[in-house]
Amino acid sequence: MKTFVFSRSMLRVGLTAVIVSGCARSAGIPGGTPMSMAAQEPGLKYTVLHSFGAYPTDGVNSDASLIDLDGKLYGTTIAGGSGCYASGGCGTVFAVARSGTESVLYSFAGGVDGAVPYAGLMNVKGVLYGTTSGGASSSGTVFSLTTSGTESVLHNSEVTPDGSNPRAPLVNGGRTLFGTTAFGGSREDRGTVFQITTSGAEAIRYSFFGDQPGHRDGKYPEASVLNVNGTLYGTTYEGGKFDRGVVFKITASGHERVLYSFRGGPLDGSYPRAGLVYVNGTLYGTTSSGGIGGCNGCGNHEHFGTVFRMTPSGEERPLYKFKGYPNDGAAPDGDLLYDHGIFYGTTQSGGANCAISHGCGSIFSVTSSGSERMLYSFLPRDGEQPVSGLIDVDGTLYGTTPAGGAYDDGTVYSFLP
Repeated sequence: MKTFVFSRSMLRVGLTAVIVSGCARSAGIPGGTPMSMAAQEPGLKYTVLHSFGAYPTDGVNSDASLIDLDGKLYGTTIAGGSGCYASGGCGTVFAVARSGTESVLYSFAGGVDGAVPYAGLMNVKGVLYGTTSGGASSSGTVFSLTTSGTESVLHNSEVTPDGSNPRAPLVNGGRTLFGTTAFGGSREDRGTVFQITTSGAEAIRYSFFGDQPGHRDGKYPEASVLNVNGTLYGTTYEGGKFDRGVVFKITASGHERVLYSFRGGPLDGSYPRAGLVYVNGTLYGTTSSGGIGGCNGCGNHEHFGTVFRMTPSGEERPLYKFKGYPNDGAAPDGDLLYDHGIFYGTTQSGGANCAISHGCGSIFSVTSSGSERMLYSFLPRDGEQPVSGLIDVDGTLYGTTPAGGAYDDGTVYSFLP
């Protein structure tokens, strides 16, 4: 049985770990003195709305994208909060007004209640739904939460057959919600795709085989699935023909098919952490590694990640290959945002700042023809190492970082492209 407390880096393999190792977050001191840094300069483009770290009254470290509901932004932190005080907090659900006023809506208590919510939230008729690690069997939970802070655990997972460690937001499929678990399932602990009703009736849509002979169908799905007319599309971080991740689809009857196995190296991406976006009949996504994009001195390393496009039948090509510090981003982990013909995203490392760690991360845009721009480079005072995607609210982009900010415990920020 796997414990629920582990970092995202535990699933990174090969070069992805090398890329971010110099960028590993240095933990702040919860509730301690803010980092010594210049004040955030007011401006039209980038604004820190909130710096996490006033523990235990606040959350710490947000790995998740935000959602917008009735004029407020809602999200999760993987630590902090008033629950599990002795262990540094079990994580929170928080709300932030666009003016920057933040409040903790709920602090997870650990145990049956769950802890360490890596995934973001989903809104169904004004009620928030999400997942945690932990739970009764330390394999994860699905919960609901009202905007007034009333929480209910809908489902406590078992490693077999339910899966364990859900890391991606749930997806609304009408009467059914869909999700993934990075581990567990009935086949060699390789992860699952599951479905659950808002009343808590859960079923496994598919358990991945991973490396079993005759079945190289992917393993460790970290991202959300995409529902296109009842067919689910998604990615796995590893597995497939080259063990560098796959794009898969699952029919309503539970039949799974690998559409594409990533190859890595200079010609293709590898190790996708993010989900897919469906635009005009084409799937778009990112890989956190692979695709050496004009890098000087990379040797055989699999820097720096890609943006790719793929037809639903499985024809794939890299749309853009990242070049890394200092002129470009590296390691895009979050989902892409499509807005008025342009894709927006974040990279965990790269960017023009933080030379010692090869960049604190970036915000980028890329067109469907592959023209990319690095729009913003993070500084420690801004927040750094973003692993979540962006949302668009009335033309302004909003996101989170797990590190940096006043206490080095992460931030909520806005960016005007």
